Amino acid sequence: MKKTTKAASLSIMMFAMVGMIGFIPSASAEGVGKGGYQLNLLAKHWEKADGAINCDNNGHKIFVPLQGKFKINLSEGDFAVGDCNATDDRVASFYLPDPLDLDNDGVVDEGLGCNVEEKTCTIGYHVYIRALGAQGKSITVGPTCAEADLVGDDGINESYCSTDDPIEVKTASGKGGGAKFQDISKELLTICVDYLDDGFDLEGNPIGDGNCDERIALFDDDFENFMWNFDNDGVRNTQLRFVIGTNTVG
Repeated sequence: MKKTTKAASLSIMMFAMVGMIGFIPSASAEGVGKGGYQLNLLAKHWEKADGAINCDNNGHKIFVPLQGKFKINLSEGDFAVGDCNATDDRVASFYLPDPLDLDNDGVVDEGLGCNVEEKTCTIGYHVYIRALGAQGKSITVGPTCAEADLVGDDGINESYCSTDDPIEVKTASGKGGGAKFQDISKELLTICVDYLDDGFDLEGNPIGDGNCDERIALFDDDFENFMWNFDNDGVRNTQLRFVIGTNTVG
């Protein structure tokens, strides 16, 4: 886990970060509006998309299946799309800042961090989501997962997926699609970890009890191979908006 906290002003640092990581402050979910970095998950029929997708200069877009599950592998860095095509193997990749270390200097920013006892994290930005398209469609978000070797010294990583419930995001009718942004920072920027220390199965593998033992933020030092999981049911455009603002989740 990250232990050190820098002694800089968080508010000053956040505004200085605007130019570097490409998003600007905003205050409310519905008011996300013009501010923030936006990532669009654009859905295509995967069986029809072969050869029709070019990731060069794709901007803030990831192409995803119109139906079924896909995942987005996550790496720490300035906001950017890596692999923009999840229609072929149902896997894409995306870069985003450490929510506890926005300037990526390896030190937790002042005022941010996770509380072990309370199972909360105070993070440096929000993620909002809305689903656009025909009424009656939905996309399920979560769980966020990562890998770590926490139960032994065998060097074998186990997968840890958040115990938070997945969120179903539905399309809506009305002006502009009628869909309102909703905050899913907890589900996408943190993982509530069940540490698999609640016993062993018949084959000697560690098991958990399904309950949260500790909440961590993305890119915690003890974990690697972070990923988001999605299950799309017909949503044509899922918008993710990332906006600076201190946010305590848990």
